[in-house]
Amino acid sequence: MKWKPLRIWDWRIKLAYFVAAVALGWPLGRIASLIEDLGVVVIAFHIAAILFGARIFRGSGEPIDEPRPGWRMTSRPTMSRRFGKLAAVFAALGVVNIPLLYLVDLIPRHYVRPPLTPWDGIQVAISAAGLGVIAFLYLRSARRLGWRERPAPEVAGPISLDAPGGIG
Repeated sequence: MKWKPLRIWDWRIKLAYFVAAVALGWPLGRIASLIEDLGVVVIAFHIAAILFGARIFRGSGEPIDEPRPGWRMTSRPTMSRRFGKLAAVFAALGVVNIPLLYLVDLIPRHYVRPPLTPWDGIQVAISAAGLGVIAFLYLRSARRLGWRERPAPEVAGPISLDAPGGIG
């Protein structure tokens, strides 16, 4: 019996994969909050889901049976660039959110909220770092795919001085 690798090429199944990954992250976060708020578990799960999806998803014209090269995240440089920029924006928002998290705690409120701990900022920093790694991987994939898809430069033949349009 030959093992057939798991590959997803239909956009509807890719969407279902994404929805399932987000949906599984929510109860995982609820369970983790009961155990001392281990939000890092959810972050690690989402990063693993993105990386696993990059390995099993296939684009049109991509070979199904052969594994993708390790650097390749999508089938086209445009999609890699878009996903990379989106991940970079979310990573930057996470970095901006760290000081705001503690500044908002200084504002007086009419309700009682548990004080923030240093671990809260560390969780946001880990999330931003994870998204930064994802952004790097997607943007590196876009760059390398762009190199592969550029046509080779045309090399001009030898210049003949006696040819029509030549010198002399």
